[in-house]
Amino acid sequence: MSNPNTKRNVPGLGERVRALRKARNISQQVCATRAGVSIPRLADCERHGLATTETLNLIARTLGVTIDELTGRVPRLATAAATPGDKGAL
Repeated sequence: MSNPNTKRNVPGLGERVRALRKARNISQQVCATRAGVSIPRLADCERHGLATTETLNLIARTLGVTIDELTGRVPRLATAAATPGDKGAL
């Protein structure tokens, strides 16, 4: 069984997190604070696509998307500019 606290590299994760955050016009500091993670943890996610399962959950909730959308397992059905919590066509 894998450790949920192990950072994993998720291809494309950083670009998706950054795009969603910027579409909502929030800084890394504000996003990290709302998610309850440190700024360096969010920066690792954006720059290197590295995140634990817990971090993915917190960031996804803050940005108003599912983990599957955040990790690219399913396409984002609503626009990236949707407000947090808005699931669009979901």
